[in-house]
Amino acid sequence: MQWIDPQSIAAAGGMAVPLAILMLESDDDRQFVETIYSQYRPLLYKVARQFFPADSQEMEDAVSNAVVNLCRYCKTIRSVSEDKLPAYLVCLARNVCNAQLKKLARQQKITLAMEDAEEMEDIADERAMHEVVLSKHNAMEMLDSFEHLSKRERELIRLRHIDMLDYEEIGQILGLSYGAARTAVSRAKHKLEDIARKQEESL
Repeated sequence: MQWIDPQSIAAAGGMAVPLAILMLESDDDRQFVETIYSQYRPLLYKVARQFFPADSQEMEDAVSNAVVNLCRYCKTIRSVSEDKLPAYLVCLARNVCNAQLKKLARQQKITLAMEDAEEMEDIADERAMHEVVLSKHNAMEMLDSFEHLSKRERELIRLRHIDMLDYEEIGQILGLSYGAARTAVSRAKHKLEDIARKQEESL
């Protein structure tokens, strides 16, 4: 099928629906993805907002690209159980945002290489705008390096301190109660702090 600009939207059924959904050839697939988008749109935006807090256009692009992937991998998403769907969508949105951050970083490097000293001063503000986002990307890479953390502990820290989800949302994604999610995040955080402290002491 042909893919169109995901930033374009059209009104359908009383809701703004991305044209990427409307252009799905199968009525059944279109209805399925539209339902998923309608239900989990706030979650997609919440993840994207944590990656691009100072750039609404990049945030919108990230959600649009996530929707394109929803359409592209519709068959795969159908096989995901309802209780695991929120976690799958968070992972999908996170991957899209990571790819977008890497693209931005490459563009910035190219721009810096081409600009002279005077133009570099103008770029400083633009780079500062993405400073929080890029530091978040570095934090994720650092988190992946802690081999002593279990996969679940890394996921708990990502969801809380990188994706900035609240405990109720984390509980929904991982199938935990509010209290259990809060306790699990706290334990994972303390373990990470202990590992970091021991590594620092060994230097």
